[in-house]
Amino acid sequence: MTKQSLQLCGYGSKEHLLYAIGYSKCTLSVDGVIAKDVPIWIVEDSCQPMSLIVGRTYTELPHIQFANCKDTFTFAYDGEQITQEEPRFNIISAAKSSEIMPNSVNFICINDGSTEYNVPLINFSEQKAPINQLKSLPVRGKFAEAPPLLHTLKASVTEADITVADNEPAEAKEKLLKILNEYRDTIAMSVEEIGQTGLIEMDIKEVPGSKPVNRKPYLATPSVNASKLLSANGSG
Repeated sequence: MTKQSLQLCGYGSKEHLLYAIGYSKCTLSVDGVIAKDVPIWIVEDSCQPMSLIVGRTYTELPHIQFANCKDTFTFAYDGEQITQEEPRFNIISAAKSSEIMPNSVNFICINDGSTEYNVPLINFSEQKAPINQLKSLPVRGKFAEAPPLLHTLKASVTEADITVADNEPAEAKEKLLKILNEYRDTIAMSVEEIGQTGLIEMDIKEVPGSKPVNRKPYLATPSVNASKLLSANGSG
């Protein structure tokens, strides 16, 4: 790494600024388009959630072109033809009758004539919304196939899943487990189980003046983080 300070900011507002502590040159390949000796500016881990942001040090190289093709952002070598496929439209209908609870997100099964998909559907109204089998769905936006549910049967809540004070009697733990398993449909034990119940609602309210939080599993000042990065790269 070459030690060099550089002020960085995004497009638009210049309110949020940060400083790179240096850069390294590497070879980047996006969609098979290779560029060598691209400078990658190094910042603290807490500055961005992803490992790498590809910017103008790559996109503005003379041998690179890019285009937004429908729903895809594609890179190619300069002079190459970027294929733009025409969008395909399918008429979808409900594979079976169901009922969407008010103010909730439910998974329904749809059919496009050849394949069935499980997709989330939102009902913004205060009334139940019936979905009739084989009826075309008036949709706005795009449907995306939902990931398959990994578990069709929900496992019972056990003592290993809860935290209870050591001084609580065994009877209290048994009563708690009994209640939790009685209302098991309102508990999500994994990401796959979220959204599988229409029995509860979640109301998320933003606190005025709140800001997104990105917390690392360790605490350190910017100067300490910079020192660690320099030491790891054999500099400073």
